[in-house]
Amino acid sequence: MDAAGGRALTDSRRSSTAAPAWWTRLAWPAWGLALTPVERADAARVRRALTVEIARWLGIGTVEEMRGGTAVWASESDELARAGNAFRYVVERDGTFAGVIELRPDAVRGHIGYWLRRAARGRGTATLANRLVLPVAFEGFGVRAVDWTADARNAASIGVFRRLGARNVGEFPVDRVPFRTSEVRYRRPRLGYEPDPTGPQNLRDLLRTSKTCI
Repeated sequence: MDAAGGRALTDSRRSSTAAPAWWTRLAWPAWGLALTPVERADAARVRRALTVEIARWLGIGTVEEMRGGTAVWASESDELARAGNAFRYVVERDGTFAGVIELRPDAVRGHIGYWLRRAARGRGTATLANRLVLPVAFEGFGVRAVDWTADARNAASIGVFRRLGARNVGEFPVDRVPFRTSEVRYRRPRLGYEPDPTGPQNLRDLLRTSKTCI
């Protein structure tokens, strides 16, 4: 088989892998909120929204490095989701691009990372976006807990974690990023989690409502 044939076969296998039910647009109209699976076409607007501040809070690399990797980040999104390795969504509030949120599972816990454009902050969007992702983590994957990490100085994100009922499980030194010296880890166990009374009460509720909004 030649190289082109091998690539075609690989692409066919990938496309035939069934995507999980939650790898779709998740919407909750009462909150004016929607999470849409990241696609290749999203790379440009995500790249434009990235700032030095966002790069500093995420602690992944410089803003130039993040912008340079956006095309790959977006193009690999569907493959990662179909393999169950990561679920990346664009966050929209009242029809306007607000930021990005991502869920990564492991055998015991999930991890959620996110960022918002400055103009989208201060409205509870981060908290609500996390509340849409938590049913996916707890019921879709069946993980027993979800973790978040943040720069130890990032009071806004720490406030989000606490509003979600997460508790601080430790602060750790960081040496991979020059402008970050330590980060905190917060954890929200599935046991005892209480959905927001105005939001989806479970994953089925979220998927049913989202389907009527497509």
